[in-house]
Amino acid sequence: MAVVKTTAAEAVGLSPGFKFEPTDEMLVEHYLLPHLRGENLPFAGVVFVDDPRKLPPWALLDRHGKGGDRDRDREGAYFIAPAAAVAKDGRLARSVAGGGRWVNQKKREGEGTVVVGGEAFRWVKSSFSFHRDGDRRRGATGWVMHEVAFVPPPGSAVAATHRACHIFFTSHGQHRKRIPDGYDAAVKKEPLEKPLDHQEQSNQDQEQSNHQDQEQRIERDGSGEAVSR
Repeated sequence: MAVVKTTAAEAVGLSPGFKFEPTDEMLVEHYLLPHLRGENLPFAGVVFVDDPRKLPPWALLDRHGKGGDRDRDREGAYFIAPAAAVAKDGRLARSVAGGGRWVNQKKREGEGTVVVGGEAFRWVKSSFSFHRDGDRRRGATGWVMHEVAFVPPPGSAVAATHRACHIFFTSHGQHRKRIPDGYDAAVKKEPLEKPLDHQEQSNQDQEQSNHQDQEQRIERDGSGEAVSR
């Protein structure tokens, strides 16, 4: 019997050498919103459900078999991630386990609207830079995260509990290392969590949405951050 070899791309129905480069609208319409509705995503292994706050960016990519060399690090990986919690000072909590934090670049990368199921969802794209602890100005490591958040229309059953993220590495001509000095290359990786079924996900999202409504009113400013009123 002949043995037929397939690449990872072919295994999920994609052409050999396929490069996943979705638009922001595609991420929201075909991945983020379907995930929040409890629907299956189009392809396995191209968008991962994980939390960028649980691991430094290089370890997060390694965890999902992405990154590891210059080209793969620059390509990065896409994630559906829980929305950051709001700290006591009204800012979004961006600290990362293992040290460091994602710093908002105060630059809106894009915005728009997608219509799904007759509902119009407004989305905003923001940019973040991963910094070492205690060095906000000079601590940039070359790791970047583009985050796409959305605002559901009034009365929508879809809660904005998650966001779409693209994490990748860029040196911008500087001699930056994939793993910055001061970090352990062998970061302890938490086991991947078992995905929630549709009912569990719905219950969890509803609880988070109710908690946010009860504790504080959130108003987004032009940078994509949240402030408490």
